[in-house]
Amino acid sequence: MRDLNSLWKIGGLLADNNNDGVPDGVNVCICLREDFIPIALIDFCGRLGFETTALSFDFFKESTKYDWRIYFEKNDVETACQIDASGNLVFTYNNGKDLDKLIRYFAHYWPGENLDGLVYKVGFQENEFFAYAIDGKRMHLPIPVTSIEKETEYYPIQSLSDFWDGIGFTKVKEAAPAKETKVGFRFLQPCTSNLIRETCYLAARIGMMSTELHFPLTGSICKDGITIEFIDSKREEEIVFLPNTQILQFKGRSAILPKMVNFFSSSKHYSEGGV
Repeated sequence: MRDLNSLWKIGGLLADNNNDGVPDGVNVCICLREDFIPIALIDFCGRLGFETTALSFDFFKESTKYDWRIYFEKNDVETACQIDASGNLVFTYNNGKDLDKLIRYFAHYWPGENLDGLVYKVGFQENEFFAYAIDGKRMHLPIPVTSIEKETEYYPIQSLSDFWDGIGFTKVKEAAPAKETKVGFRFLQPCTSNLIRETCYLAARIGMMSTELHFPLTGSICKDGITIEFIDSKREEEIVFLPNTQILQFKGRSAILPKMVNFFSSSKHYSEGGV
């Protein structure tokens, strides 16, 4: 029987295609309606990429090669994530704000500590999270509190050529076994269905290229890191990096922006034959 505790493991949303015990692909198809745009799905896909060593940008496409499917359903009763009778992962939501909080919880904190038994549902009620076990137990899920922010020196990058340096999302000043990636996503106009998908792919690749990933990726201001902005512009179509503010901007018409993000997500560093 499927268990939410195994979500971020091989056999859950992750695949081990060469049977070496290391996740090397995703095992989920995210079924997203055209008119539905949960921004926190960017965080979720960042975690999805972080947990694996390889990616294909196709997990928003229906495919029989994936064992799991994620659905989103409007529900006036509760905001929750649960495994249904068919083994699908279903997010039900009363409103978009609460749904984003639940999705970010799964991206950042799941699985919770000291959970007893197989968990089939996690609910969000009155700003609190609860896990529901198959044996009937209801367990409160506290949010871990970090009293001291990790002190790491941030090395600003200077140009677009510093992205995708072959070993990470951005070029580092000096070699380090672990470098926390801090990145935030900000939409300066309403997001479209195609743009949220391509942005999720971008977040997944950033996660995969990171040894540590700082959460959240959305819903707050990114400090000491890269801010990625999306700007609907009818006059300009360009990808611009502003070194003084460490902001990466995608500018273009709403129909073009997803293609620009796809180009950037698929790019290689010039040292690897890219541009």
